[in-house]
Amino acid sequence: MSNHQIYIYQTDTVWGIGCDYNSAEGFRAISEIKKTSSTKPLSIIYSSIQQIKDHFNFPVEITNEWLDNFFLFESTLGIPVNWSKEKIPELANMNSTHVSIRCLNLPHIKLLYEKIGNPFFSTSLNLQAEPPILTEEDAKIFQQKYCPDAIICKGPDHIMSGESSTIVFINEINNQLEFEIKRKGKKVIELLVHLELLRLA
Repeated sequence: MSNHQIYIYQTDTVWGIGCDYNSAEGFRAISEIKKTSSTKPLSIIYSSIQQIKDHFNFPVEITNEWLDNFFLFESTLGIPVNWSKEKIPELANMNSTHVSIRCLNLPHIKLLYEKIGNPFFSTSLNLQAEPPILTEEDAKIFQQKYCPDAIICKGPDHIMSGESSTIVFINEINNQLEFEIKRKGKKVIELLVHLELLRLA
C-alpha cells in the first residue's frame, strides 16, 4: 500500500521533495509542484546500503564498503534496471535502461524511510529552472506557497553542501564496469578517484 503524502527534507546537498516510490499520485503531484515534465524519472532514496542490496544485485566488485564511500561523495548512482531483484515502479525509470539511486545515512532520512515504509522518490526542492533551495526559511516559504499539505522533515544541525549531487551512470560491458558522469557536483574530483579504484579491483 502506497503513501501519497509529500515530504520536504534536507539532503546532504540541498533541500529535497519526495514521496513513496509506489505512489503515482505523489509522483504527479511533485511534477505539478515543480512545473516539470511528468515523464522525468526521479531518484530513489535509501537510508542504508543493506536496503539497496535488498533491492538490487551488484557485480562482486561493488562491495558494501565501496558503495558506502561512493555516497559519501554527494553522489547519485544510475544502475541498470535489470540489476533489480524485483519489478521496480515504472515511474522510477520511465522506460530508461537505468534507475538512479541515492543512500542518505542521515538520522531524519532514516526516520522518514521508516515512516513511509518504502524507498522514496526524491528531487530538489525548487521550481523548474530555478536554483535549489538551501535554507529552512526558504523551504518553509516554498511549502506554504506551492504545497501546504507537504510535511517538512528537518535534520538536527544538518549542514548541506549547497550543490546538487554528482550523477554517475554505470554499465557492465563485456564483464567490464564502465562509468559516465552525467552531472558534476561539488566532490566530483574525489569521486573520480573512487571510481578508478573500482576499475583496478
